[in-house]
Amino acid sequence: MTELPGASPKGKWIFGIFSEADGTASFGRVGSFICLVVVIIWVSFLVWHNRTLPGLGDTSVFIGTPYGLNKLATAVGNFGNNTQRAGG
Repeated sequence: MTELPGASPKGKWIFGIFSEADGTASFGRVGSFICLVVVIIWVSFLVWHNRTLPGLGDTSVFIGTPYGLNKLATAVGNFGNNTQRAGG
């Protein structure tokens, strides 16, 4: 993992949340966080305006899609790079 020079433990923890295991930035994690913030603002607006909590079933799909697509792209990219074959 890439070390942040002069970073506090809290800064390293936040950097770790938005990074892959090898230290590179993760678009899927940052995108999911942005979607989470948008959903929180949108649901807060709806609650404020309608005075009732809307159904939240689809929001989890909206929040998780960027991360899922990022992991799917990684898996598909690694699929062709596997040099070992079954049976020997």
